Amino acid sequence: MKNLIFIISTLLLFVGNSFCQEIRYGIKGGLNLSSINGDFRDNAKSVVGYHFGGILELSILDKFGIQPEILYSREGGEIDSRPTDGFLVETKIAYLKVPVMAKYYFIDRLSAMAGPQFAYLLTAKNDVTPSFFEPGPQAIQIDIRDRLNSFEIGLSVGAEYRLPIGLFAQLRYNVGLANINDNSDNGTLELDPNNKNNVFQASIGFAF
Repeated sequence: MKNLIFIISTLLLFVGNSFCQEIRYGIKGGLNLSSINGDFRDNAKSVVGYHFGGILELSILDKFGIQPEILYSREGGEIDSRPTDGFLVETKIAYLKVPVMAKYYFIDRLSAMAGPQFAYLLTAKNDVTPSFFEPGPQAIQIDIRDRLNSFEIGLSVGAEYRLPIGLFAQLRYNVGLANINDNSDNGTLELDPNNKNNVFQASIGFAF
């Protein structure tokens, strides 16, 4: 992941120095509404998380630019199987994410964006609550980082509105394209689960 970030940064600096009309820096943060879809996710629900980090907007043409970001993102999902199996399981995952968005301005301050998103896994835990407890301090916490892939790739689409003072608001949907599970130690294909992250993001930020 460090090598990937270095390569992306080098390419963006080259593009910035060679082709950009304007370079803007900024910060952003906001809420995630995330879920994990795929195998063994009956009774799956979304959970609320958060994200924050920095952005770099490279204006290449009057209405077109590239916006890479580096974000810390808390995501996950929930399975409520208490009526059948007796457990409530909340999965909590933290990623370092690097979206690289192509950005097009339809009008002066309203833009649409889309692009790939690369992610490195930081932490992953399951909070397991038996049915005879309410969610809270009685939950058993299990570290599952070694069960998940360290690297994830996804696709992001969204829109942004920016005020003249530099304040902006974004809405974005991130869909995972790769299986988040590390199935390398599983003995049979029948036991290889395939799950992907899905995240809605609402952000506010400021560009200098």
